[in-house]
Amino acid sequence: MKHLILFLLSFYAAHAATKPNLLLVMVDDLGFSDLGCYGSEIDTPNLDRLAANGLRMTQFYNTAKCHSSRVSLLTGRWCRQAGDESMKRAVTIPEVLAPAGYFTAMTGKWHLDQQPTDFGFQRYFGHLSGVTNYYWGDKTFRLNGQPWTVPDHGFYTTTANVDQAIRFLGEARAEKKPWFLYIAFNAPHAPLQPLEADYKKYLGRYDVGWDTIRSTRVAKQKSIGLLPQDLPVSPRPDHIRPWDMLSPEQRDWESKRMAAYAALIDRVDQELGRLIVDLQTSRELDNTLILFVSDNGACPYDRANVHTDKEPYDPETHWTDSTGWAWARNAPFRYYKQNQFEGGISSPAILHWPAGLKTKAGSIVDGPAHLVDVLPSFAAVAAAAIPNEFSGRDLTPLAGCSLAPMLAGEKLTKRPPIHLLYGSDRGLRDGEWKIVSFQSQPWELYHIPSDRAETRNVAARYPDIVERMVKTWHAMTKDVLMSPAAENKPAAAEATEKIHREWTKYDKIVSSTKNKQVGELKPFTPATDLAGDWAMKPDPLLPNVLILGDSISIAYTRDVRALMKDTANVYRPMSANQKNPANCGDTTIGLANIDAWLAGKKWDVIHFNWGLWDLCYRNPASKAQGNRDKLNGKVSTPPDVYRRNLETLVGKLKATGARLVWASTTLVPDGEVGRCVGDDVKYNAIAAEVMKQHDIRIDDLFAASRKFESSMFVKPGDVHFTPEASRILATQVAQHLTELLGKK
Repeated sequence: MKHLILFLLSFYAAHAATKPNLLLVMVDDLGFSDLGCYGSEIDTPNLDRLAANGLRMTQFYNTAKCHSSRVSLLTGRWCRQAGDESMKRAVTIPEVLAPAGYFTAMTGKWHLDQQPTDFGFQRYFGHLSGVTNYYWGDKTFRLNGQPWTVPDHGFYTTTANVDQAIRFLGEARAEKKPWFLYIAFNAPHAPLQPLEADYKKYLGRYDVGWDTIRSTRVAKQKSIGLLPQDLPVSPRPDHIRPWDMLSPEQRDWESKRMAAYAALIDRVDQELGRLIVDLQTSRELDNTLILFVSDNGACPYDRANVHTDKEPYDPETHWTDSTGWAWARNAPFRYYKQNQFEGGISSPAILHWPAGLKTKAGSIVDGPAHLVDVLPSFAAVAAAAIPNEFSGRDLTPLAGCSLAPMLAGEKLTKRPPIHLLYGSDRGLRDGEWKIVSFQSQPWELYHIPSDRAETRNVAARYPDIVERMVKTWHAMTKDVLMSPAAENKPAAAEATEKIHREWTKYDKIVSSTKNKQVGELKPFTPATDLAGDWAMKPDPLLPNVLILGDSISIAYTRDVRALMKDTANVYRPMSANQKNPANCGDTTIGLANIDAWLAGKKWDVIHFNWGLWDLCYRNPASKAQGNRDKLNGKVSTPPDVYRRNLETLVGKLKATGARLVWASTTLVPDGEVGRCVGDDVKYNAIAAEVMKQHDIRIDDLFAASRKFESSMFVKPGDVHFTPEASRILATQVAQHLTELLGKK
C-alpha cells in the first residue's frame, strides 16, 4: 500500500494542483445492461458521456444484495467481516477522508445501522430505510442527523437527492475543501413510481417483449465492444415464459412495468446531468473522480403489486419487480439479485476523471474488481491514511485492493480471491475461474474468459480446481468473514430445481388493491363439487350458469341453486382452497381474475355484479371492519375508473357467448361506516348506461332491497341481509336466469 501511495502522490502532483474531489454514485437494483453504454435502449446520455470520456468496467462485482453491498462499498471489507450493518469491525470512506482534509457528505438511501452522521459524514440527507415511496417518502428521512418531514406536495426522492447534494457542495466550496460526496439513489428499486412525463416517454416501447429486448441488448453489447463477438449467451430459463405465450393482459401489464423501470433509470440520468452541470459551472468537473456503480443486479422478486389499474406515478400505487424483465435487464447473464451468478453480482461501473485518468477515453477494462476496492482506491488518490485502529471498533484487515494501476492505464496485477456470499447463495472468483452455488446446491465451475455468461459448467471436468476453490471459500468464510457456522456448511451433493417462491408466477393472479398476492380463483369443477358445504353434482345435460358478485351474491347463490336444481348447474368462483366461495370484490379485482373465473367451461348464462366494493371508502391506517372508513378513507374505485373497468369486464363476458344479466348494487343504508348513502344510486346509474350500450338485461336488486324492512338487515348500518331477505333476492335472480335460459 505504501508504494502505491508514493506512486500516486508523484503521479498526480504533475496533473492536479489540489486533491481531487470524489463523487460516488450508487443506484439500486440496476441490471448489467440497463444503461445505454452497456447495451440498453433507455436514454442515459449523461452517463453515456461519462463513459465515452472515461472508462467502463465489464467485470465489476457487488455482493448481490442491497445492504451488504453498501457495507462493502463504505468499508473495503466483506459484509460479515465488517460487522454487517453495524460496521463495528471497520472504518468508512468518510472516516478515512475527513482527516485528510475532505468535506464529506451523503444523500439518499442508508439501509444500515444508526445514521451516516455516526460514520463520518458531516452532511446527510435521505432515508434510513431500505425502501421508500418516491413521492411520499417515509418517517426515516433525516437531514444532518435530525428528523426531516417530507413535503406534502412537489417532492420526488430522486430529484431531492440531487437538490440536497448541490446544496452540500456549495457548503464544501464555502469551506474551500476538497469534497467526498456519496449519492445513493433508491431508483430503480421498487416501488416502481416514475414521474409522469418520464413514464409516458417509454409507454409502448416494450410491447415487443423481453425476448426481443434482451437479444437486442446483447447484439448492441457486442457491437460496441463491451462483450466479445463470440460470447456464448445464456438462453431464456424455463421459469421465464416466452413473451408470445403471455396473455394480452399479461403483455400489457409487463410492458407498462418495464416502461416504469426505464423511466426511473432515465430520471437518475437526468438528475446526474444537473449535478454535472453544477460541477462544470464551478470548474470542478475535470478534477472530480466520478465512480458510478450498482448494489446488485436486477431484482426478480414479484411481490405485492398494489393498484395495477392506476398509473404508476400515482403515489398510492406499489408496483414491484418482474422476473422476466430482470432476466432481460441482466443481459447477457444468468440469474438475479441475491444469486452469486454473474446476473446477480455484475454491475455497470463507470469511472470519469479527466485530470487523473491515463487511459484512452472510452476505454473498456475487463479485469475483475469489486466494491471492496473503492475505499483503498479513494484513499490512494486522496493521499489519505487508512487507520489500523479506531475508537470503539475492532478493525479487521482490508479485503479490497487499490485500483490505482488501472487509473494509470496499467493492468491490475493478480488480486486476492473475490469472496461471494449472501444467505445460502455462494461464489468465489479466483483469477480466470469462478465457482458458484445456487442456494447451497452443488458447486458449479466456470472459466470466465471463455464463458462469461456461465453457460458451460465444467466442474466434472476439473474436479481438482473445484476442490481447491471450495477449500478457499470455506477457509475465507470461517477465518476472514467470521460468518455463522450455518453459512459454512458443505454444499448439497445433489442438485434440485433452481427456483424461488417470489419469482413471477405467470398463472398466479395478483390483486391490485390489496398489499398481497391472492391465489388464483377458479369456478367449481365436478371433482370438487362432490363434497363440502358447497357440494353440487353437476348434470352434464343441463346448461351452466355462473354467478359473479360480492358477499350479497354469495348469500343468495345457495338458494338460487336450490330453486334451479332441475333447470341449470349454478356455479360461482371458489377460493384457492376450493372450500369457500370467492368474493369477486371490486372491478379491479374482477379485472385481475376474470380470465380464471371464465376458464374451463362453456357458460350459457352469466349473472354478474360489481359495485359495493368499488364505492367503499377504505383507510389503510384503520383495521376496523376491513378498513372501511368514509370519514378518513378514500374510495376504492372512482366513478370514471368504475365505468372504464365495467366496459372491459363486459367485453370479456360477451366474448364467452353467454347470455348476460347485470345485478344492480343493493341498498347502502344510513350509518354504514365505509359507504355513503347515495353512492349506490350514482354507481348503479353508471352501470345502467354501460348495460344499455351493450343491450344487457338488468336485474334490479337495488329496487328490491329498498323495500326491505329494517329488521331484514343483519344490523343497523350494515349492507348485508338476513337469510329471509337473501331468499327474496334469490327468487328474483332465479326468475331472471330461468327466463334467459328459455330464450333461443
